[in-house]
Amino acid sequence: MTAIDLGSNTIRFVTLNCTTGEETASGEAVVRTAEGMHDSGVISEAALERITTAILSWNLAGDPVAVATAAFRHANNQTESLTFIREKTGVDFQVISPETEARLTALAVFKRVQLHGLPTPILMLDIGGASTELAWFDGTTLRAESFSFGIVTAAEKHPTSSQLHTWLNQVTESFAAFAATLPQAPTFAATAGTPTTIAALKKGMDYTTYDKQKINGSELTISDIQIWHEKLLAASQKEREKMVGVRRDDLILAGTQIQIRLMEILQKEACIVVDDGLREGVALAACTGETLF
Repeated sequence: MTAIDLGSNTIRFVTLNCTTGEETASGEAVVRTAEGMHDSGVISEAALERITTAILSWNLAGDPVAVATAAFRHANNQTESLTFIREKTGVDFQVISPETEARLTALAVFKRVQLHGLPTPILMLDIGGASTELAWFDGTTLRAESFSFGIVTAAEKHPTSSQLHTWLNQVTESFAAFAATLPQAPTFAATAGTPTTIAALKKGMDYTTYDKQKINGSELTISDIQIWHEKLLAASQKEREKMVGVRRDDLILAGTQIQIRLMEILQKEACIVVDDGLREGVALAACTGETLF
């Protein structure tokens, strides 16, 4: 079973053996789907070319289950964009709701937390390119909310630290209000590119040497995130691109500030980092025959 997650910044795929649960292939590419959308309201031709190029480079076998998230939910050219991708690649993407996105992501994170022997329920934070999800999940019951801010939109709208700080104080009021209604959870897990990238840097890896097996289950503190935010700021453009990947440095710098702010609101000094996310959740659900759309 192959699943593809087309996010607002990154497109990712995974192939699972439904019988053994073994991952047999995976890949990702930075496509910045939401680039420029805060001004134009549409997914650009350049972004669509990056998306189709990534899909074609993988030589995927079979008929993948493919989902698209926030950028496509809000794009004025959603239908035309999906048609373009389908005609170019043969892959038919379905746009999923924020609730479905949160549920499938929580499913994958919950399973990974269990595999590492950590206690449940979980509180999960997923900072995406154009939306952020906060969820409480005990394996059956899900309480989740999606918020319309992410690292791509933040980096483009608020390029300076002071601008981003002011904006964060405004947009996180609803986040804080929802967080206050959630039950306690013994494990706080963070997924998506910001925590996984910073966890990799902490372990001595960079974008080219990233190993998700070493990332899953690792701990990341607010202090860790702040230290690496400052190191990235002090580095040259070339150094940052080696550390976090080409066309990602501005996003990670925005993401670290968002991550720190949200952890402060949640009163969490540390999180467990999980690489598994929506693509794994889609594959897991599809393997069990769950209706996704």
